Amino acid sequence: MRIRRHLVASLVLTLGCLPVTRAQSSSNTTLSRRTPSGLQSLEDSESLDQIINRIIARERVELSMLGSYHPIIESYLQTMMVHHGERVRHRDWYLLGQAVMSDDQKLAVRAIAFNWGRSRTWSWYMWDDNAPDDVTLLDEANVGRFYFDRQHYDFQYAGQEFLGEVRCLEFDVKPLYKNKIHLFTGRIWVEDHDYTIVRFSGQFGGLDEHFDSWRVNVQPGLWVPAYIFTQALSIKGWPHTLKVKGGFDAQTRFWGYDLRDVQHQDAFSELTIESQNELQGSSASSDQSPLEQQREWRSEAERNALDTLQKMGFITAPGPVDRMLETVVNNLEVSNNLDIEPEIHCRVMTTSDLELFSIGHTIVLSRGLIDVLPDEATLATMLAQGMARIVRSNETPDKYGFGDVLGTSIFNATKRFASKESPTEERAANELALTYLRKSPYNAGLGEAGLFLEQLRSDSKSLVELTAFPHFGNSVFLASDLMTGAPALEPKRLDQIAALPLGGRIDLNPWSDEAVLVKPSPLRLVSPHEKMPFGVTPFMPYLTRYKDAKTASIPDKNALSGAAAPSSPN
Repeated sequence: MRIRRHLVASLVLTLGCLPVTRAQSSSNTTLSRRTPSGLQSLEDSESLDQIINRIIARERVELSMLGSYHPIIESYLQTMMVHHGERVRHRDWYLLGQAVMSDDQKLAVRAIAFNWGRSRTWSWYMWDDNAPDDVTLLDEANVGRFYFDRQHYDFQYAGQEFLGEVRCLEFDVKPLYKNKIHLFTGRIWVEDHDYTIVRFSGQFGGLDEHFDSWRVNVQPGLWVPAYIFTQALSIKGWPHTLKVKGGFDAQTRFWGYDLRDVQHQDAFSELTIESQNELQGSSASSDQSPLEQQREWRSEAERNALDTLQKMGFITAPGPVDRMLETVVNNLEVSNNLDIEPEIHCRVMTTSDLELFSIGHTIVLSRGLIDVLPDEATLATMLAQGMARIVRSNETPDKYGFGDVLGTSIFNATKRFASKESPTEERAANELALTYLRKSPYNAGLGEAGLFLEQLRSDSKSLVELTAFPHFGNSVFLASDLMTGAPALEPKRLDQIAALPLGGRIDLNPWSDEAVLVKPSPLRLVSPHEKMPFGVTPFMPYLTRYKDAKTASIPDKNALSGAAAPSSPN
């Protein structure tokens, strides 16, 4: 029997964390610090021409290294319309896939989840390399793909700036040829050790959208694409079928660069073989009853399913966010005098869509859902729904115990591991969840939870892809009882925060898939436009250098030093 833990005042989500997308560090260090002076000491060791040559050569090395990885890529786009002079959301589009860099440095994607029932035009524009002029949103991950050399570009030094803890050199980059849709115009930030481009912001010539693309340092000498924010205030030209007066806002995220390492890989190197005598005395009893064997089978099936989903990049590595969620579950159990066996655990799904589901006695909430929750009571409402589902069913599908079921591909996972409930089952689970909540410390905050659900219902028509097409489980259940008891939704009130923008809570490491809860400083809203419920906003990551050099080798810096500019392609 499990020893019951005490009620914990966790206070993990508070309104102090207002909608500041990716205030990525609790550090007091400012996000960036510009140095207005010139190259200073850098001029003493290397000429500006040598530095530019090294930047170009380094970008070639970077693209070559990226060809070895197959990360998951997620693009979420919200189209806008102009209403009474303001840009408001009109529709949304979502794609999830696995990216592959081909030998010719061309980024291709195979779709994992895509709603084929909706128009394919935007998917073509977002990902398809057969699109007109061969430029898509994915090309914004690699500025060096198209003719990145001194025969096609002019580089002008613009200063120095700290992006987080990384000192960068800034260069304004302009094409030497006009009317070239492949050529980039904008600014690049280059870290000052290996001269890797870590950020580039601008546009490809001839297109209406502008983008801001970031890389993060995940291994020694390796910076990988992680975040891209793209915006168009209007779309008037190509492609003609995509004319949108209000333009669009889009976020693209990368993760799963190291999918081969779940949690058991390193254990093999530490495996020790014990003697036969030690093995013979290792267990008091080797006999199990049929009931014990059934429980063990289901426990193993649950672990199998979770490990497989983590290996595929759909669930984050175990970490502090899981423990934070389990603290809230513990509070619900204690206040309701429950002793649920096996113990309930929580995991985080890596995607932005708003969904939750359970596998055995594990509740899974998507990263996007945790992002937009405004407070702890609303989080408890989501977890209570998951608890109720577990209590009502109390089973893990036996099929996950078989090895052939686990051997599915990443592209079939959303079907193989789907855990959806019928509307009748959802309503029954909701009634039980409300019983738990009303006996819990979160009862006083149920009005705020109802306000969140009311905001979700209000925006669901324009945010269909975000809210109505879960990959594995169910969308957020709109509990009418909670919405009826909620305060009136008042979009103009600055002190009423019904939901946060995407990216407001969880930071996902693109290499290890570890999730951490970000804690931005509280900010006072100055306009209702800053509330941005479920909104898409720019990224401002706090860049740091990889600290541990034990697991990877550093590319040969001497090979880059003084390298000549690559010749112009035919």
